[in-house]
Amino acid sequence: MREALELSIALGDQRSIARCLERLAYLAAAQGQSKRALRLASGADALRTGAGLPRAPVESHTLKRWLAPAEHRLEAVAREQVSREGATMNSERLFAYALEATESTCGRIGASPGLREVAGVSQLSPREREVAQLVARGLSNPRIASELIIGERTVQTHVSNILNKLGLSSRVQIAGWVAEHNGGAVARHDP
Repeated sequence: MREALELSIALGDQRSIARCLERLAYLAAAQGQSKRALRLASGADALRTGAGLPRAPVESHTLKRWLAPAEHRLEAVAREQVSREGATMNSERLFAYALEATESTCGRIGASPGLREVAGVSQLSPREREVAQLVARGLSNPRIASELIIGERTVQTHVSNILNKLGLSSRVQIAGWVAEHNGGAVARHDP
């Protein structure tokens, strides 16, 4: 679903973006992540409202059914607060939030001795690993966007996610991380 969201963002397809956000909300609710589910659903609602994209009745019914357990797990005040948070996120923050990994979806870093390095690699999505490789080659965000045929904002979101997931603070550190995890070599792509 995250890859579908990335593609929808790159294409600027607001209806598909909203649907992806709703499906990510379903998944969060199914995993017991009530606050995340409601934030994503509220963000999708705000996006639909802003773009004038009403939800089909069957979609509304399905969304309500899937989110009911998440809503019941939270007190009314918490539900309202979390829903307001999702509805007021700007698009960039909402997309970053939707694309970020959670413990239950990616496992815990350092959960057992010797797994820190493996967890670092596995917590990045395949697209994030591609972006990390291109950052390590010294490419700018516009050049990465061109290479991967995605939007610059999507690249920016990926770089931000990589930094957050790996606990890094700069592109230089990403390059070092890539070199460390590729046995000192940065993969090169022929233009």
